[in-house]
Amino acid sequence: MTTHDYNKCVDLWSDDVYRFAYHCGGDTCDCEDAVQEAFAALWKNRDDVRFEKAKSYLLSVAYRQIMKMIRNKMTETRNQQQITSFDTAYSPADNSDLKEVLTLAMGNLPEIQRAILQLRDIDGYSYKDIAEILKISDKQVQVYLYRARLNMRKQLNDNKF
Repeated sequence: MTTHDYNKCVDLWSDDVYRFAYHCGGDTCDCEDAVQEAFAALWKNRDDVRFEKAKSYLLSVAYRQIMKMIRNKMTETRNQQQITSFDTAYSPADNSDLKEVLTLAMGNLPEIQRAILQLRDIDGYSYKDIAEILKISDKQVQVYLYRARLNMRKQLNDNKF
């Protein structure tokens, strides 16, 4: 990959990588860090990554970085004995905006389901592309997506949003 190709990647996909990281992790500072790490990794490995595969590579690196940050935060939270959940923080009467309700429901999904739901239903990626990004099989993508949709439906029905 040339410097021109790298700069083109930054121009074309930095917003997409940030949006994906945000939906996976939610914290803006962490998302910015994950995007920065993804592009730094792409630059470091520019000789090994073809331009056609650069977006997939960036999303994979950003996903791994966000999951690492989330795990670190969870460990810190457990150590401090300050675990809170979305269930106690959310009151349907307080928030009637559909986007916020869906964001909270997605926040309760396991990280892999949340990522796959984001990539497939929001960003419109194919099963094959998602499998490549997350380094899992096409069948696993289908199973996780099915479970994510079931979990979302159950949450929305149980909480009567």
